[in-house]
Amino acid sequence: MSKLFTSIQDDLKSFLESLSPDDIQLEISPATYHKGEQYYEWELVDDAQYSFDKSRLTAHVQGGQDYSVLLSLQEGSIQASCSCPATDVCKHIAAVLLYASQHPDEVEIGENRSEGSPVYQHLLDLPKETLVSLVLEFAPEELLLQIHNRYASAAEAMDIYNRTEAAIQKLFSNTELLYSPTEFNEALENRIGRLLGLEHQLQDKLRELIFYIIREVENAMDTGYLYDDESDTSFVQPEAFATLVENYTRELPYDAKIRFVTQLDAMLNEASYDTFDSLAEISEASFQEDELPAVKAILLAEYGDLSVSLTENYYALVQPLLTESEKETILLYLKEEDSIWLLELAELYRQQGREEDAIEVIKASLAADPDMYGEEQVYLLYLDLLGTQGQELEAASIEAMNCCASSSILEKIEAVGGTDWELYERIMEQKNPQGLLEYLEKRGRLGEAISLLKRSDTIWDHYRYLFFKKHKSAFPKEAVQYFTDVIGQNLEYTGNSHYYTIVEALKQIRQVNESQAAAIVEDIRSNYSRRRNLMNLLSEF
Repeated sequence: MSKLFTSIQDDLKSFLESLSPDDIQLEISPATYHKGEQYYEWELVDDAQYSFDKSRLTAHVQGGQDYSVLLSLQEGSIQASCSCPATDVCKHIAAVLLYASQHPDEVEIGENRSEGSPVYQHLLDLPKETLVSLVLEFAPEELLLQIHNRYASAAEAMDIYNRTEAAIQKLFSNTELLYSPTEFNEALENRIGRLLGLEHQLQDKLRELIFYIIREVENAMDTGYLYDDESDTSFVQPEAFATLVENYTRELPYDAKIRFVTQLDAMLNEASYDTFDSLAEISEASFQEDELPAVKAILLAEYGDLSVSLTENYYALVQPLLTESEKETILLYLKEEDSIWLLELAELYRQQGREEDAIEVIKASLAADPDMYGEEQVYLLYLDLLGTQGQELEAASIEAMNCCASSSILEKIEAVGGTDWELYERIMEQKNPQGLLEYLEKRGRLGEAISLLKRSDTIWDHYRYLFFKKHKSAFPKEAVQYFTDVIGQNLEYTGNSHYYTIVEALKQIRQVNESQAAAIVEDIRSNYSRRRNLMNLLSEF
């Protein structure tokens, strides 16, 4: 998943429709954006559809293969994923963003399937025989297999298990397949899918198979398998495996469930890789409501002996059942392991009107282990508490700036009444000049931002590029000079990624000085005519 945009107030549909191509370009590297723009212009995006609540968008993008893109709105930002091998924002995501923003009328909205909707009511009114016929005709084969397995006899279930176990073991002995993580993933996903629905049977066998798969993946990765250097892809946990583990755990009796979760937690803590880390949270979805009081009792009695990860998961699971005193007990223990628990403890104190205790626990933690606790969120809360309590701010403000200088910290100091601005901004420039650039930009102090860009040679190119792209109309001379320099730097190299950057820089220059852009294009054509790909890209000029 890649995170795009922030502080989104609208639903996903309204937000995407408000975007211009320039807005999208600001979030994506020039080369990736240009490739995505080509896919969009070649009309390779199809089957785009919003969910009924307009919080998700799915689409397919054609190419060498067809890939599925998912955009979802989560906590005010867009989480984007694609089924292609790329690990960051890819051309397929860029193409879908452009399609959704430029062709809003062509993106369908899924039907309302919630209780009381026409679809729901229609299905409710159908005769049972008709409904069964529809399910048999249209349900995915995987679902029908799960239903079949759930009602399999003991003998049939054992036969399915034995054949599947042998097939999985064979995968781990296929060295050629192990060198192709994508193909291995697909094969393992397929085999594991055959076991879904058997979770209420053969529980001892399934437990051993689950542990076997985790061990064998670990061993294969230790040996150098399950990673492809050429495509930079590696093994990822199959969805069917996570489903199998979750369903299996849910089916276990309470005592067996506790033992399994404990064993799984120990195995994951000993693992060298984070491939199966998401399974650590399996307990949150596996315990029934009537089992939670017993989980709470274990947590309160044994939190000092449980692993930290299990304590964290059990706490998250039973938190609504805990008294404030019990929460405080567990959080005082957990805060020694991670700053997120220090934050939760301080917030608990604040909710109880114990702001002084909140200040003291943060202050003591920062003094004891600044490496663990010295992060932005801790200092933001610390400064906020000091400000609301009318306590002295200067020492904490300087400490916060030296530890984690950011525009958010500067804004918080301003909000709670900090005064020594020259000192804070000087520290910011030394520690995080791009953060100061962002802060000045937010405050509309663009002249000072230009001065900062001129005197600082440590601001990352990405930030410079975004600044001049956004503010080229306000500072045309400086923007033209900057983008001309970008073109010169990239002309020193060959390759499409450099050519795409040159073209994007030319587009920026053309928007503020068309004659200058034309002159640069002619110069490139005169001196670099043998670079055919570059000449083709310049055809639009």
